[in-house]
Amino acid sequence: MYNQKTFIFISAIVLAMVSIADAELTLTINGLDTTKPLEIKGKENLIIAISGQNDAEAQDISITCDNGKLEPLKKSGKYLFTFTGEGAGTISLSVNKELVYQLVLLYVPEKDIIIVFGLDKEALAPQPKPEPKLQLQFEQQKTASKISESGNIFFAGMSGGQTSGMDGFPDPSLYPDLDNNDMVNFIDFAIFANNWQKTSSGLAGDFDDSGAVDTNDLATLAFFWLSGPPPLDVFESFKSALLVGDVNEALAYIAEISREKYAEIFQIIEPNLVDYATGMGELIFDWQRSSKVKYEMLHQNGPQTLSFPVFFIREGDGNWRIFNL
Repeated sequence: MYNQKTFIFISAIVLAMVSIADAELTLTINGLDTTKPLEIKGKENLIIAISGQNDAEAQDISITCDNGKLEPLKKSGKYLFTFTGEGAGTISLSVNKELVYQLVLLYVPEKDIIIVFGLDKEALAPQPKPEPKLQLQFEQQKTASKISESGNIFFAGMSGGQTSGMDGFPDPSLYPDLDNNDMVNFIDFAIFANNWQKTSSGLAGDFDDSGAVDTNDLATLAFFWLSGPPPLDVFESFKSALLVGDVNEALAYIAEISREKYAEIFQIIEPNLVDYATGMGELIFDWQRSSKVKYEMLHQNGPQTLSFPVFFIREGDGNWRIFNL
């Protein structure tokens, strides 16, 4: 099992002013598509190439690697990657100093294989642009609120223009934090790799309980790579902060683009914060698309069960935060 270590070797190759468009850029390894998890025999050379070049405007391109080194192969536009550490490394592709694609590699010596997955620009920098509807959030919510006799407010109707429907992303309940340190990183990758392709019940890394640690589980690990606590845990921490009246702590769980507005809201309803938090019911998973998740929050109002949308986004630091309630 590998331990997480500070990367001590960083190599960089800058490709000056080449014709390329970063929107579709990826990195291939041995000519293979890395947008889906894959495995490579450990004895193979690791040849890295940029995929997606075209005749768009010229931009500065750089490739860097952590815990390894890259050697350019003459006149081929390709690079030979070798590990310099214990077999866990990354290869990053940047355009104009902005990270647009990253490969994560882990060597499993017991099986003499390397497992690889790629992270695209959206996964690496997931914070969305503010949506106009959310800028007017408080005014909209006043017309869509349910106010009980105690003054408790439950915000409703704020879907942010999104539509329902499941995509092929993992359920957030499958959050693969195997060492319970509130971050999915190389430590979890090492634990996962130790059980790669093993078959049994209760294996660490068998996130879908299929009885095997396989590529489906690797896809889950890849999706949540470098993510902080999962949305359900964030929501519970948010509620706990409100229950003790700690507004500043509660605001830490709100997305940056919504935080100022929620500070205003909490100031208005400060006398009823405890009632507000107590009225927050169970979250039911609805859909997830890339770095945005939607739940439905249930609230029992006498004989009537009300449902209110709750959105989470994964921000640039890897942490999930509440987008709106």
